[in-house]
Amino acid sequence: MQAFSGTFGALSGRSGYVVRSGFCGRRVVGTGGFSKVSRLRKGFSVVKAVAAETKTATKEEENIDLPTNESNEELLRMRHTTAHVMAMAVQRLFPNAQVTIGPWIDNGFYYDFDTEEPFSDDDLKKIKKEMDKIIREDLPLIREEVTREEAEERIKSINEPYKLEILEGLKEPITLYHLGDKWWDLCAGPHVESTGKLVPKAIALESVAGAYWRGDEKKAMLQRIYGTCWETPQQLKEYKRVKEEAKRRDHRVLGKKLNLFSIQEEAGGGLVFWHPKGSRIRRTIEDFWKDEHEKDG
Repeated sequence: MQAFSGTFGALSGRSGYVVRSGFCGRRVVGTGGFSKVSRLRKGFSVVKAVAAETKTATKEEENIDLPTNESNEELLRMRHTTAHVMAMAVQRLFPNAQVTIGPWIDNGFYYDFDTEEPFSDDDLKKIKKEMDKIIREDLPLIREEVTREEAEERIKSINEPYKLEILEGLKEPITLYHLGDKWWDLCAGPHVESTGKLVPKAIALESVAGAYWRGDEKKAMLQRIYGTCWETPQQLKEYKRVKEEAKRRDHRVLGKKLNLFSIQEEAGGGLVFWHPKGSRIRRTIEDFWKDEHEKDG
């Protein structure tokens, strides 16, 4: 049930893509909307109804490229640098905040902080404003190699216990990255040449979530700020559009709207109760999946 629920969540109404991912990771592709899906036995009218709930991107939107970290190393460098800029901004505004880790991720970055109080939406606005200021300062990113002993001494001098724990797991040479002479962190890079290479209007702070240090519930609960960074404001706008579209296509939203299934929390999180139309879609996809497996041996 749960596995199928996740697959159903990938239903897409874009021309040429009906089931983006299936149980075996295959794609069901048609060139004319749902031409190939018409062969999926029964249930076609229900699948077509799902498509009616989606929006087709305009040609102008489709022309905006959203690169990935893998395809664009400069974007990866920008995202990594932006994470450091955010951490610096947080510690300027909240001097008692302690930093932990701050990697780049798909579509952006995050940083975990140990703070006295959770960050609010107003805090995020203040942090973003301070980030813009740091970007305008055009601070150079300076790489420095130090001995383990020197790194430990510096970390102790600024009272950053999480950095000490991180240091224990690092192999030499130990590298630090400085933002000018105003802030530094343990880091292996890569980064852009200076904060001025970042584009403030192509950066957004998206959300705050709780996260245990090292993913261990027995350890401290940290505050994780998620952000996104792009090369141009147009890319950021397109990213937000795609993200909003994904919310509209969420299987939980479509399932309720199209009377396909329901989820009752009191029965257990994630447990799906299939309605008649939803059952038809499920059987259709399962039958197709089985047929494809038989064809491929």
